[in-house]
Amino acid sequence: QTMDVNMAIASVLQAPLLFTIKKGNMDVNEIFQAIMLSKQTMDAMPGTTALGGVLVNRVPHDEHKDFKDALSTMLKEHDIPLVGVMKYHDIFLCLRVNEIHQALKSSVLYGTDNLDRIETHRFITAAGTVTQVLAEANAIPEQPA
Repeated sequence: QTMDVNMAIASVLQAPLLFTIKKGNMDVNEIFQAIMLSKQTMDAMPGTTALGGVLVNRVPHDEHKDFKDALSTMLKEHDIPLVGVMKYHDIFLCLRVNEIHQALKSSVLYGTDNLDRIETHRFITAAGTVTQVLAEANAIPEQPA
């Protein structure tokens, strides 16, 4: 369903689609099969846009070079560009402040300029009563100017 939405948006914008896939426990052949299945789905849908390239993320460091070389060779045979293969890093598992805010269905009272950061020192959100928010706000240590 996500792929259908992404294809529709790319089609309306008349832009190529960047296919992004998480390696997870899949090997290079399984990743390649998933890419080809998505490409076949795209090709079968009238009015869809072209596949602009593939980005694979969360590839373990010790597998990166061999995985990238093998996938690049497989995709070249089908004229599909490999845009990148990102090595796994714990920072990609961290939640952004905005994701926490959305999960809490909270109101941002202060720090809206920090919503896309992973870590921030001044961010107040309200997910409870006014009394709770004021207590939390009063507990924030003063920062030097």
